[in-house]
Amino acid sequence: MPPSNADHSPRVDALRAGAQRWVELPLASKRDLLRGVRAATLAAAPDWVRAACEIKGIDPDSPAAGEEWSTGPYSLITATSAMEKTLKLLDAGRSPVSEVEIGRAPGGRTTLRVFPYVAKDAVLQDYEARVWLRPGVSLDEVRAGIARELRRRDPQPRLTLVLGAGNITAIPALDVLSALYQENSAVLVKLNPITDPLRPALEAAFAPLIDLGIVAVVSGDRDLGEALVTDDRVDRVHLTGSRHTHDAIVWGDGEDAARRRAAGEPRLSTPVTSELGGVGPAIIVPEETWSDDNVDAVARDIATQRLHNSGFNCVATQIVVIPEAWGKADAFVDRLRHHLAIAPTRPAYYPGASSRQLAVVTVHPHANVLGGDSNVPRTLVDHLDPQDADEHLFTQEAFGPVLGVVRLPG
Repeated sequence: MPPSNADHSPRVDALRAGAQRWVELPLASKRDLLRGVRAATLAAAPDWVRAACEIKGIDPDSPAAGEEWSTGPYSLITATSAMEKTLKLLDAGRSPVSEVEIGRAPGGRTTLRVFPYVAKDAVLQDYEARVWLRPGVSLDEVRAGIARELRRRDPQPRLTLVLGAGNITAIPALDVLSALYQENSAVLVKLNPITDPLRPALEAAFAPLIDLGIVAVVSGDRDLGEALVTDDRVDRVHLTGSRHTHDAIVWGDGEDAARRRAAGEPRLSTPVTSELGGVGPAIIVPEETWSDDNVDAVARDIATQRLHNSGFNCVATQIVVIPEAWGKADAFVDRLRHHLAIAPTRPAYYPGASSRQLAVVTVHPHANVLGGDSNVPRTLVDHLDPQDADEHLFTQEAFGPVLGVVRLPG
């Protein structure tokens, strides 16, 4: 049963004691725990994926279940491998910076090719990630910053409250690792009510850390969340969710919230970090030599970006930017429309999706409605006005299977 608001206090006290044990634990022992979490996650993976498929209405034997493997237990497994490699290098007196390709970017900035980093990353062929350092930041500063909190000589025990995401099941799990290994903090995770069925699998995956008393996973309603964020034994709050949730936590509700925001006086003194989504663009820069097959492949890729997890991704493409003068612009949008329409139907499970999609078609009554979940049909809006700074799809995250196309002059 989910804990009541009244019984969260002993759990917080236990984690405060665990936080002291964590900061006293040698770096080598912290590294060994990553190996234990990896093994436990591998064992818990089938239950984890089954729970995720149940939440999202996915047949566990369908191709769509592959998403739940890759954005669930696999993400945690690869993260523990990457962190273990980093700590092993540090323990040997080396820096992970020596393991990555260093380059240059416009403005005299330095870049680091941080992905792929471990052998498991080869699964995502042809993908890479580079970090662009801020202008003026040196590699020596980067080296000094890696695992800085873990290497601090006089660390203070801390407790971080993670308010978990309700869409991608690995997010709260990765937030645990971030709090432990980047912030040197014990962690209390309150799951989003949508993902409550995931709790047993997450507890199994994190059993080595839970047994040590440095991690706990709880389920509960908004009242429990309110009790936890206002608990003065919590040193930091991190949430993944909507800006409305963030604003309620930081500023409160109603007239009092407006007053606090205007005065710059948050109701919490606790530091709050947030990942609140946004409006993601995909900018298409076509080559003159693109064939019809090239156009189709790019359109299919964009449709996949939007429809992954039924569109409930904070990093998903919402706006497609193409050149207005491109000779294949209409053909590209036709293929985009085609791939959105023929993709297998799956439930649009996330609360509020229907009203968000309705808001789009209310503003754009000529939008293409392309099937899928009948309550939240896939929607494509072409010819958005690039001069309209108040365009709904430019300013509001649809968080669902909705896509806009804007054609820029040139």
